[in-house]
Amino acid sequence: MNEEMRVYAAAPVSNGQILGDAYGYLRLINSEGEEIWRYFVGSTITGLAVSADEALLAVGTYGGMLHFIDLQSGEKDAYTIGTAPIQEMSRWIIWKDEAPLRW
Repeated sequence: MNEEMRVYAAAPVSNGQILGDAYGYLRLINSEGEEIWRYFVGSTITGLAVSADEALLAVGTYGGMLHFIDLQSGEKDAYTIGTAPIQEMSRWIIWKDEAPLRW
């Protein structure tokens, strides 16, 4: 599907698969293997979960972050790296024995 990626996590959606890689990128790949969009979260992705209505994506990383992303925003955030028409809603820092912090 994509020779650039080392895929660590995946989540199915109605129009393909969201793949998370070792380099901190999310990519939506359709059933023909074409990249629809990409979005950078900044650290190796450990897990993905999509809400039943496909409106929310939760992304966990090895960097201790938990990102909540609005998959239906339809707009690209001006301060993110990528081509995806999605927006991060919130981020939590979860690290060792520290209390979780909302970013």
